[in-house]
Amino acid sequence: MQKDTSTPFAFIHVPKCAGTSLRSVFFDWYGAGVIPHYYHEPTGGAPKPITLDYAIKHLKEHGSCCIFGHFNCLRGFGVRHNISFVEMFFTILREPFSQFVSEFKYKAARSRTQLNFESYLQECSPNYLNHFPNIVSFENYKEEIEKFEFIGIYEYFEESVEFMSRLLGKEAPGKMLKRQNVGPSDSFDYSKYRLEFEELNSLECEAYNYARKIFEEKVL
Repeated sequence: MQKDTSTPFAFIHVPKCAGTSLRSVFFDWYGAGVIPHYYHEPTGGAPKPITLDYAIKHLKEHGSCCIFGHFNCLRGFGVRHNISFVEMFFTILREPFSQFVSEFKYKAARSRTQLNFESYLQECSPNYLNHFPNIVSFENYKEEIEKFEFIGIYEYFEESVEFMSRLLGKEAPGKMLKRQNVGPSDSFDYSKYRLEFEELNSLECEAYNYARKIFEEKVL
């Protein structure tokens, strides 16, 4: 069951899917073996491509090489752009509507102008499947999900982390993890837009449901 991490591997941090919380766990597990891969929003600095030679050197120096971060192919720093040599991937997915609402709240809290959720729903696509290693479609989403070594589920966060720790031969956190980077709460009723979201973004919903089905069969 334990995975071979003697070669570089990656954790794909899909935004608003508990990746910030899990990043601290990976630093506890691998220390300097973790290579962060994030867009620097204040300066507009995209993460630079990582070469295989650099990753191998990093692995030899630190005993491991886990590339952890965002890989947004729509912004030019996807997996195939920046770490094309990596073949082993982990991630955690969240129910898409919940993830979309969380990202809206995150952006609204930082916007200089007031954002309207109804307009946001019509104008913006979920920042979700564009982080996968390859382009995802209705024709290939099952195949792409099955390529992952493991996809955890946000709604079963502790179970996901515990199972991942066994796959990686690491010790699970001894206490329940505190979620980091949690969006602000408000009284707005987002639920009335759920059906509209699911109609507009059925691919994301289908992909999540399939990943969750595999997770439940494997873990629960």
